[in-house]
Amino acid sequence: MKMVLRQFASCLDVAFKLLFRGGKSLVIMMMFPIAGVAIVIAVAGDNVYHLQTATKSVAFLLMCTCIWGGLFNSVQVVVKQRTVLQADLAAGLYPVAFTLANAIVQFLLCAFQSAVLCLCFPGIALVYDARPPSSGALIGGPGGIYWEYYITFLLLFYASDALGMVVSTLMKSAETATSVTPYILIVELVFCGMLFELKGILNKISYGMISRWGMEALGTTSDLNCLPLKDPSEQDENSSSGGATGGGTQANVAPTDAAANPSASPSPSTSGDASLPTDDPSASASGGADGVDPSALGDAAGAANPDAAAAADPSALAAAKPKLPDDLSYCPAGMKDEMLDGGGFKYSDDYLYNDWHIAKAWIILGCTAVALFIVADILVHRFKNTNNLGRE
Repeated sequence: MKMVLRQFASCLDVAFKLLFRGGKSLVIMMMFPIAGVAIVIAVAGDNVYHLQTATKSVAFLLMCTCIWGGLFNSVQVVVKQRTVLQADLAAGLYPVAFTLANAIVQFLLCAFQSAVLCLCFPGIALVYDARPPSSGALIGGPGGIYWEYYITFLLLFYASDALGMVVSTLMKSAETATSVTPYILIVELVFCGMLFELKGILNKISYGMISRWGMEALGTTSDLNCLPLKDPSEQDENSSSGGATGGGTQANVAPTDAAANPSASPSPSTSGDASLPTDDPSASASGGADGVDPSALGDAAGAANPDAAAAADPSALAAAKPKLPDDLSYCPAGMKDEMLDGGGFKYSDDYLYNDWHIAKAWIILGCTAVALFIVADILVHRFKNTNNLGRE
């Protein structure tokens, strides 16, 4: 045990030195979150945190930044030391000491990158005067929402970092490892579930992707399911303009029909009585002398103005409302009532964001990172069976 701890301390020192001596690679690692912040602020727009589409786009870009940055952090860590590592293992180095030391260094690097990426939120607030929800799904109080974002960024960075470590142990050259990384990113983005709808076996595959759970966590914190797809004020304007147009059309149709069919006008003997209100219930029930069915008139009016028909029939209005979950406590204040009124909100059975989803996403991302580092450690063990090629 003392030997393992001594080797771990030595590997930790070497890992830190290699990180800070990385030169151009270290600069690129630091630039990833900074570039991500700049891109997110540039494309966020005025509707971020107000409309679902704009908020989803920001969450997608943040997820991409974390995965790409995490992969780049570690995809060359092992392959660059391959020859030296083979010699050290042949001399008695425990692989677990090497893997654990690099895992700790990578964790600290990911923690720093995650903190830098959080700068996008004050940037969005400064440029667009838009802010995320006042409270997180799990962490309440002032600043709780930002801690939730930070934890999600950190877990996304670290799980992707662990995946990069596995790739690094499988490749025989740094160039090959770097060329494989974009393909891994493409697969992650395709199966994240945000670019297009995944069905059947494709949806099942997405559950094994880091990107899927990153979007689950970011969507929960951003209250994606509680945001409207379209601006409610625009919907109100469209409905009011549509109602006004429909009313004008109906008003113009009646004179035209009367002019086209003179026989429909009342006879001189009855015109005087028809212009006066009547108290005869039979006349009202039968629809008058013309024999027009009032139900048919109601159906025609409903077809011309479905909103009025829905308002007149409460059961039809209730049936048109979206099916909502029982627990809406994760929605912002006042949003629950608007959702229950059926204000055009979209729901998905696979992407229903609530507090349990973010907890599950965090657990899965953390367990994925640990599992991938264990796989990397197992793959490092196989270097013991190679010839001692000596130190570079």
